[in-house]
Amino acid sequence: MSYLLEARKQRTPQWNRARRHNSVPSGVCVIHTAEGNGANNVLDWILTRSDYGSYHRLCDATSTLKLAPWSGETFHCRFTNPHSVGISAAVKAADWPALYKAGTGQKIIDRMAIEAADFVTYMKGRGVTVPVKRISRAEALAKKPGFLAHEDTDPGRRTDPGKDFDWDYFFERIRHHLGQTTATTPAPAPVVSTGLTLPKKGEPYYGRVIDGQPGPYTYAALQQFLADRQYYDRVVDGDPGPYTWRGMQQFLADRNFYDRVIDGQPGHYTYAGLQRFLQANGWYKRVIDGQPGVYTWRALQDYLARRTTK
Repeated sequence: MSYLLEARKQRTPQWNRARRHNSVPSGVCVIHTAEGNGANNVLDWILTRSDYGSYHRLCDATSTLKLAPWSGETFHCRFTNPHSVGISAAVKAADWPALYKAGTGQKIIDRMAIEAADFVTYMKGRGVTVPVKRISRAEALAKKPGFLAHEDTDPGRRTDPGKDFDWDYFFERIRHHLGQTTATTPAPAPVVSTGLTLPKKGEPYYGRVIDGQPGPYTYAALQQFLADRQYYDRVVDGDPGPYTWRGMQQFLADRNFYDRVIDGQPGHYTYAGLQRFLQANGWYKRVIDGQPGVYTWRALQDYLARRTTK
C-alpha cells in the first residue's frame, strides 16, 4: 500500500519511516480533531505547513486518508510520537454537536473506529493486545496500550477531540469492526459490503422480501424509522447495537408498551413490548410471548414496509 506521506512532497517532512530512539509502536493510540474541515483540505495544510504536525489516519464523513503506515512515526503528540499512533477527525472539536445533529458526526467516528480496529489488529499480529478502552496520560507515557485524547496527553495546551466526542460510540464501533461482543454489544449483523440502500423521502422504510428473517435491511429500516422520530442518532448501518435497542425501548416506553429499564439490551420485555405495539397496530396476531420469532419479525417488516419516511 502507498501512503500519502510517502507519495506526496511535504514542505517540512511530516513522518519518519523509522521511529526515533529505536522505538516501535507500543499500542497507544491518540485521538485528535484537526481543527479544520474536510480530510483533503487538512491534508493540503499538512503538506504545506512549515512546522510539524501530522497523523497516521485522517477521516471525514465520506473519506479516510491513510497518511502513514502504523509502523512509521508521525508528529501528532509531542510526548508520545516515537511510540504512539494518531487518528484524527478532519473537523473542529466545537462542531461535534452540530455534526451529530446532521448525522455526519457519527459517520466520521465510525470511520475513525474502522482505522482504530485496523490498528488493534496490526498490534495483535505483533503480540500486543490493545484494550478497547481509554487510558490515562501516565499510562500512555509508560507505553501501556489503549486509547486517549490529545487533550489527555497535553493538558492546558490541547483540547481535542473535545468534550462532545462520543467515546462510548467510538468504542462500540471499534468492537463491531473487530467482530467482538460484550454484555452490552450484541453480535453484529452481516452488513453487506456494498452498503445499504436506504429509503428516500416518501418511500417505505422496508422494501425487501417479507420473510420474517431479520437482517441488515430490517435493522436499517428500524433505525431509520427511529431516527425520523428522534429516537436514534447514530449511523444507519443495519447493525442492531445498544443504541438501536435503547431507541426502540424508549419509543415503546413513550407509548406505554415497555416499562422496564432503558438499557439497550433486548430481551423478553423488549420483544414483548414490540409484539404488543405491533399487535395494537394490527400487524402481529400471535401470542405475546417475548420471543423474537419469525412471526414477530414478519410483522415488523410488514409494518415498516407500509410506513414511509418523512
